Amino acid sequence: MLLIEAHGHDRFRAVQTHAGGCVWYGRWLYVADNGTLLVFDLSRMMDIAAHNPDYATSNSVGMHEGVPHAAGYRYLLPLARRYDFRSESATRAWPAGGGPFDSLGLDRSTTPHRLMAGSFIIPAPADPGAGCENDCDPTHALVMTWDLDAHTGALTSLAARSFELFDGHRQPELYVQGVLGLDGDIWVVKSKGRGHHALHRHELYHAEPDRYDWPTFGEGITFNPRTNTFWCVKEYSAGDRCVFVTAVPGRPRRTFPRAYEDTSWAYVPPFVPPLSG
Repeated sequence: MLLIEAHGHDRFRAVQTHAGGCVWYGRWLYVADNGTLLVFDLSRMMDIAAHNPDYATSNSVGMHEGVPHAAGYRYLLPLARRYDFRSESATRAWPAGGGPFDSLGLDRSTTPHRLMAGSFIIPAPADPGAGCENDCDPTHALVMTWDLDAHTGALTSLAARSFELFDGHRQPELYVQGVLGLDGDIWVVKSKGRGHHALHRHELYHAEPDRYDWPTFGEGITFNPRTNTFWCVKEYSAGDRCVFVTAVPGRPRRTFPRAYEDTSWAYVPPFVPPLSG
């Protein structure tokens, strides 16, 4: 599936994004892109196979002589909204162009449900003039949350709550690659290379997080309430990219028959509409 946006009259192009994290909620796919939040409409996903039977062999993107091309992908997912928080982020000590959107997560344990965004930061460089990779701020580790409308799946407001995360030494929480809310706690996946990987649980008003072992290169994290399990994806593709499942610390893991499939939380479009025109 290729993420696209409108470009000119009856044309489209691929969305250029780092896509640091994503959340599927209702009909919307939310994607983190540094200082912006991209929203894609799953009800408008398009199948180009009927218009281009050779779609799999194409390397181009867009409409060419009336035929859609998607770099070998069969399905197109159009951009519906783009929320730009970069100017607001700059007032919270992020440099211009940066923002707390290196990971996205969801909290279904609250009413209403909340979309969560986490920031990836690294220690301050020895040379102050060297800058900071990923447009990050080495002094703040924020998680920001927005309430979600249960009926529409959209943000109820652009006003966000923010929580500052610290490790046990009152230093900012470094290398956050995944974030999740559960029963009032904030869970974060920390990962940077083979030397920095852990799962931390932050309790409100507790200065020090609980720490748990975690595989290397972990990124986004989600929670399955039916089985009391965390699901996480690993970052690198050199024979080590996979999705793994583990029990939530402190909760008994529940099991179901192999044929069991949990679709109660997901919005599934009744069909994929073909490309019009």
